[in-house]
Amino acid sequence: MFRYIETFVDDMTRGGKTLSRPPLVINQLIAMFDLKKIRLAAPFAVVTDIERKLCTTGREDNINLSKMLNMEEHQRNIMAKLHALKEIRAKTIELEKLKAKIVEEVEAKEKEEKCLSEYKQEMDLLMQEKMSHVEELRQIHADINAMENVIKKAEEAKTRSLDRAKRIHEEYRPLKDDIDRMRRDYLGLERLPELHEQEGDLITPDLFAKSYPEKSFKETWRPDVAVMSGFLHPLPSTSAFMAPLHPPPLPLPMPSTSKAPDPPLPPLPGPPPTFRQQPPPMKSCLSCHQQIHRNAPICPLCKAKSRSRNPKKPKKKD
Repeated sequence: MFRYIETFVDDMTRGGKTLSRPPLVINQLIAMFDLKKIRLAAPFAVVTDIERKLCTTGREDNINLSKMLNMEEHQRNIMAKLHALKEIRAKTIELEKLKAKIVEEVEAKEKEEKCLSEYKQEMDLLMQEKMSHVEELRQIHADINAMENVIKKAEEAKTRSLDRAKRIHEEYRPLKDDIDRMRRDYLGLERLPELHEQEGDLITPDLFAKSYPEKSFKETWRPDVAVMSGFLHPLPSTSAFMAPLHPPPLPLPMPSTSKAPDPPLPPLPGPPPTFRQQPPPMKSCLSCHQQIHRNAPICPLCKAKSRSRNPKKPKKKD
């Protein structure tokens, strides 16, 4: 520093010129002592004063500089602490947010776990109810199948009884016709009543009409003159009572003029045989174990999706 001052003083004593670029310390000295106004008569005295003042001022500047450095360092420490506090506060706020989110998610998890347990209990109850309904459906279908078998057997028994009644009627009708003819021809009586006339509650007129159509009334009751003349004897005249008594001649055996009974009519063919439709291919439902159509995608009873036990294998690409 003194070297710069000596150079500055030399320049000032030679021509009053200053350095082209004086350092900062010289500028400060010029400002403090106003060296431009100092006369050049006593340069050495000026330098001595300058040195003395510089020594005094240097010590003070060093003290002030150390204080300033300490204050700046203290300020830097304070600013660093403030920045650290700011970052800690921001990170603490972020940490609290994350903590709140974690607590919220854990609470949601606990809530969903409770709901899940309730849902599972409800699902178990629904499955039990489903199985009970499936059992009821199975029992209902078993009852339906049993009732169908009973109805089928009843229909078969009804058909057998009707067939037996028709076969018996085949024997009854010719016998009744023969009796009606003999009653009419030999005794002049009316015909016997028909079955539907006697048992109107059970037998209808058209029950056997298709198989055995009745003859017309005129055709049935046509008089047979030859039979009537041969069967009825002429009454004796009044002169026969006046004639002498003598044993009457033995009546000659009359040839039998009664007609042979009509042969029974051949039975008409029965109803055409019923063609039973072949049942469609069935399979067992994996859920309710009921028989459903083999190609049904959904069980119509339990509404469960039907899956094939032998799924088609995908074709291998060449």
